[in-house]
Amino acid sequence: MPIDLELRTFHGEEDYPRLAVILMASQEADHLPMTISANELAENLGKTPRFDIFRDLVIAEVNGQAGGFGRLRWWEEAERRSYGLTGYVLPEQRRKGIGQALLAWLEVRAQALAGEQPAALPAFLHINATQDQVGLHALA
Repeated sequence: MPIDLELRTFHGEEDYPRLAVILMASQEADHLPMTISANELAENLGKTPRFDIFRDLVIAEVNGQAGGFGRLRWWEEAERRSYGLTGYVLPEQRRKGIGQALLAWLEVRAQALAGEQPAALPAFLHINATQDQVGLHALA
């Protein structure tokens, strides 16, 4: 059965509780259990350097419900600029193309952001994955 998938940007405080649920469920499925409240997530994202929550976070809505999200942040090292792409998808929503849609959005956003910045350094996309994140390995 096809899913109704829509990507949208962050709307505000009302998004934090669902993002926390997605993050915890995704991490649990990947054998990286964690507990985080909506308030803690808001605080963490608010402190993330080189990250604009209204421009660098995307939410995947599946049949009208948040089923995943991705975010982009960037940093500079001595000889390069890196754009870190991170995403989380509810376990029951995996293998339906949501990760691909999030990754495509994040890649386009990284390219746009790179275009806004001085081109003095070579730019790279960066994705972290543990050995247990087999879906992420396949996606990347």
